[in-house]
Amino acid sequence: MSPSVAKKTRKSLTLEHLELTKHRLIYEGQLTWRVAKGQKNIDLQVLMLDEFIVLLQKADDKYILKNHSISKSPVKDENKLTHSPIIKYGPSMLFRAVATDNCAFFIVTTQTVGPHIYELVASSPMERKIRYPSQWKQ
Repeated sequence: MSPSVAKKTRKSLTLEHLELTKHRLIYEGQLTWRVAKGQKNIDLQVLMLDEFIVLLQKADDKYILKNHSISKSPVKDENKLTHSPIIKYGPSMLFRAVATDNCAFFIVTTQTVGPHIYELVASSPMERKIRYPSQWKQ
């Protein structure tokens, strides 16, 4: 994957020399990302690999990696959180079911680049069970 696909920011993982073919694919499918209240949901193609999760967005006829900036406050532009399209597995990562939606789950990361919460929604409760296996409940 070309490093020009996604910009590097000081709060995202380095995307240089990302070779998807060197990693084992665990699951691939579509999910919806509930970004924040008042913002439009984002449809994603999700690749769950052996070391990380890749969140791809469709643009025209291709999939792209895109960092997402979410404002903490509607007043200040400098108060933004940048969510990386690559989420690395590790002890700083948690998967949790959403109690109020049986199709959704949270991915919580507390990495050194800053904590992030991703709320992902599957098309059905059965699809959520596939993407949210019990061994991920750390």
